[in-house]
Amino acid sequence: MKTLSITFIALLTVFTVSSCKKSGCTNELATNFDSEATADDGTCQYGSNIVFWCLPAVSDSLRNLGHTQLKFDIDNEIVDSIVTEFFFSSVGECNASGTKTISREFFGDTKQHYHYRVRGNNNQVIYEDFIQIKAKDCFDVRLL
Repeated sequence: MKTLSITFIALLTVFTVSSCKKSGCTNELATNFDSEATADDGTCQYGSNIVFWCLPAVSDSLRNLGHTQLKFDIDNEIVDSIVTEFFFSSVGECNASGTKTISREFFGDTKQHYHYRVRGNNNQVIYEDFIQIKAKDCFDVRLL
């Protein structure tokens, strides 16, 4: 009888432990994805990039207008800048030479909306728009 009780308790313990759900981020797009998690706990964190770029002629025009440096404002915060002389590319690829790539992290949803502004000399807004980026994306913004 004692052996039966010990066996029953051992089986009950194994069943209880194996049926427990491990909480964590279950979305594979998240930077903190947990492959062992079986229950999403709402902590998923996502990363994405925004790449700003323009063709050489646009860079020349900006310099001719007196904009020697461009500042990148995301949701009313200056997050980076670049000297206009070196800001030109034939393609809008993340981290390509002559572009400005800005990384963003966000929580909850796999998409995030942002309001960007590109500011020239005297903090003048020369480009502005609203964008939606997706997790693990490289969203390109071509300045015309």
